[in-house]
Amino acid sequence: MTTTPQSKQLFRRFVLVASVLILSLILSLIGLIWYALDTQANRNLETESGLTTKIEDEVLQNYGLITPGETAEIGMRAPDFRLIDALSGEEIKLSDYVGKPIILNFWASWCGPCKIELPELQTIQTKHGDDLIVLAVNGDRESLEQIKYFGSKLNLTFNLLRDPKKEVTKAYGVWGLPKTLFIDRGGVIQKQYTGSINQEIIESELLAFDLLQVD
Repeated sequence: MTTTPQSKQLFRRFVLVASVLILSLILSLIGLIWYALDTQANRNLETESGLTTKIEDEVLQNYGLITPGETAEIGMRAPDFRLIDALSGEEIKLSDYVGKPIILNFWASWCGPCKIELPELQTIQTKHGDDLIVLAVNGDRESLEQIKYFGSKLNLTFNLLRDPKKEVTKAYGVWGLPKTLFIDRGGVIQKQYTGSINQEIIESELLAFDLLQVD
C-alpha cells in the first residue's frame, strides 16, 4: 500500500493535534492536582494552627490606602494606610506613628529570603523597643490565620499586617519580596531595599539617616 504526500501531511497534522491535546490534558491534570494540594495545605495550616478570626473578608476590603492612587517615592511622605494586624486584630494606621522612625517591610510566607530577614527585624525591634516601629505587610493576600501562624513559628512580635486588595503593596512599588523601606520621624521615605538585608545593614541605615537617637 502506497502513501501519497497528501496523506503523509494529514497524518503529521493528526499527530501534531493529538500531541497538543495530550499535552493540554497533562497540564490540566497537573493544575488540578496542584490546586487540590494547595487547598488541602491551606486547610491543614489553619487546622494545625487552631487559629480563627471573626474579621470577615468583606470587612477587610475596606482597608488599604487612605488616599487611593498615591504612590511611594524616596524623599516624599509615605502614603498613609490602615490595615489589620493579624497578631492583635487591631487596626494599624501608618500616620499614627509619625514622630517615630519606621521600618516598613513587605513579605510573604513562601518567600525564602523573607524567612531569613524577618527574624533580623525582630532582633532590631527587640533591641530598640518603643524607639522604633516595625510594620511588616504581607504582600500576597494570605489569610489572617496564615499570617498569624507564620508569625508564631518565627516568634515575631511586631505588627504583621494583611493587605487584602494589595493596594498598599502596589502603592509602594513592590515587584519583588522582600522589600524594606526606612521612614523618618516626619513620615518621609529615606531609603528602600528590594531583597533580603541583614541586621548590620539595617543598623547602618538607621544611623545614616539619624533615625534613632544615639546616647
